Amino acid sequence: MKRFLSMLMTLVLLCGCFAMAEVKTFDYKVLEGLDGYSYDKFEKMWSLAGEYRIKAADGYIFVALIALGDKESVQGVMLTAGVYKSDGSIYGTIDKIEILADDTLISIKMMPLEGQQARLLTDTSAEALRLISEAKEISFKIALKNAGSGTFDPTADEIADFVQAAKAIIENNMLSLSTNAGIDSEAIEKFEETYPITIEK
Repeated sequence: MKRFLSMLMTLVLLCGCFAMAEVKTFDYKVLEGLDGYSYDKFEKMWSLAGEYRIKAADGYIFVALIALGDKESVQGVMLTAGVYKSDGSIYGTIDKIEILADDTLISIKMMPLEGQQARLLTDTSAEALRLISEAKEISFKIALKNAGSGTFDPTADEIADFVQAAKAIIENNMLSLSTNAGIDSEAIEKFEETYPITIEK
């Protein structure tokens, strides 16, 4: 939970501009019972995470959808990813993730953070998540900065938590309800221009 919150705060600081966001009420209890849901009673924060993990002989790659909030609202929704060696050290930096949802290609430029990469998801990302949540088959192409790329075809079981998180985010309108951690609309617009999400059908 604290790791997710720290990542969100890092994104906020890198975006740089803040505004008093209108708080849109969200009942986090609708998420109870879902795999990947947790509630921190000390921080009074909830999170929902769905991860796809790719194991390799010398390490692993992970791609995860994460939503965070407090008792009244959604604070942010993110796509995060990282590449690590088996000893936990960083292997490389993910530059772009391509997700083939059935016949539709979703390309996501990732923001580099210390140790892993992330992309804040806003209401403009809703179509991409909807396509993921409804796809019968999903494949990933993960491109590392200056280090080539790899293609992965997960089974339905391997991708189940990731898809469930996408469905929960869409079905509960979390993107439109998110405060985006108070980042102002102009900063979000610049962020989305720098780290675009594109859809090719």
